[in-house]
Amino acid sequence: MGQGTWTNEQWKAINERNGDILVAAAAGSGKTAVLVERIISLITEGENPLDIDRLLVVTFTKAAAGEMCERIGDAIIKKLNEDPENAHLQKQLVYINRADIKTIDSFFLRVVKENYNVVGIDPAVRTADNGEVELLKAEVMNDLFEELYESEDNEGFLSLVESYGGGTRDTGLRDIILKMYTFLQSNPYPEKWANDILNDFDIPENGNIDDTKWGRLVAENIKF
Repeated sequence: MGQGTWTNEQWKAINERNGDILVAAAAGSGKTAVLVERIISLITEGENPLDIDRLLVVTFTKAAAGEMCERIGDAIIKKLNEDPENAHLQKQLVYINRADIKTIDSFFLRVVKENYNVVGIDPAVRTADNGEVELLKAEVMNDLFEELYESEDNEGFLSLVESYGGGTRDTGLRDIILKMYTFLQSNPYPEKWANDILNDFDIPENGNIDDTKWGRLVAENIKF
């Protein structure tokens, strides 16, 4: 395989071996094409090429996984057309149907189902669709708000509803909570991150806002 039309950086990403590599690139820069070419080189070149079902390739969406699988299949077929008697390539065309080219949640779901007796989870477990997830969120939110409304010590909650609920309803506060939850899920350690942020705003006993991290930051940047 020659470098052809690949850039130097793409060529390095395709052929780097014996170590971890991190590729960071903007949308439309050819990341998928580079990854497909890297996989093809791993399963077709060298003295001991890999089998495609020995690789784990994870994507963010099912559509991306399907595209990846299709591209790899097409590349294998192209190689086979050049070398029809290649037994290794023939096997790859069969193995690709069982290869782990999927979203990361799909991969973990398979691991759980195959090891349900170890993790103690019903083997019939499945991934909820978006509609079910939204219903579960709404159910949890309703239960939480109902519990807080009925609580005797709920002055803080009622003040929060009055400030952010939006008029005579609490929908505004509910929307804020859901947006915060979605944002927190993008962090690898959401609870720790949230607690750290709260601590930054915590006013020390017998102190004032000037003693907080944000208070000091504002004070340092005030221009008189």
